[in-house]
Amino acid sequence: MDFKKRVALPLPALEEELGERLSLIPETDQELEEQARRYQLSLAKPPGSLGELEHIAVRLAGMTGHLKSRIRKKRILVLCADNGVVEEGVSSAPQSVTAMQACNMTRHLTGMSCLAREFHCECRVVDVGIATPYHCPEIVDRRIKKGTANLAKEAAMTRRETLLAILTGMDLAEEAAKEGVDLLGVGEMGIGNTTTSSAVLAVLTGRSAREVTGCGGGLLEEAYLHKIRVIDEAVLFHRPDPADPVEVLSKV
Repeated sequence: MDFKKRVALPLPALEEELGERLSLIPETDQELEEQARRYQLSLAKPPGSLGELEHIAVRLAGMTGHLKSRIRKKRILVLCADNGVVEEGVSSAPQSVTAMQACNMTRHLTGMSCLAREFHCECRVVDVGIATPYHCPEIVDRRIKKGTANLAKEAAMTRRETLLAILTGMDLAEEAAKEGVDLLGVGEMGIGNTTTSSAVLAVLTGRSAREVTGCGGGLLEEAYLHKIRVIDEAVLFHRPDPADPVEVLSKV
């Protein structure tokens, strides 16, 4: 669906669309995965000697429906958005770095984009919520809002905004498939992202912020402890239902 048309849809329609699209995702082909395992064992090498590569080959067989998957076209999607919680001083970098790095990715000035180019992998950068102005025509515009709200004080997004974000990601994956992409990698860019992701992980796993939070972009001890407090207090304040992933994403 066209992005502008979807943005105009009411919440019930978005809920219904997400349910329908999730129901269309097929399970992996277990029989073909087993064939791939047997094929690995038949090769002239010690069993398991290729490590994780063997597991990846098995999974690809189950996903693609082909014992020997042929990957001709590759793409990395990087979805960029700002996190309002940076207002709490949880990041070592200013918010403006999100837009700067998003632009740098399109110019192959970041580690990821340089590696992608070396492996003949297209890199597509998408703005789903960058807060600061920038000029970079190569960035795909799918902006839902200019950054999330500060989760320490209010819900990061409305449920409607969250559904729009999820469906936008599905659209981008569908576009890639229609354009002949065989392998799709997904990444993100946004200052404050390790705070929001740690909050989501804490809710979904029931663990404390200390157990799931790191130093992000290089916080010193005092700032790191502050980051943990912000996450713990936000989770306690919102109390999102871990059985409802959309609610978790919207609140923190």
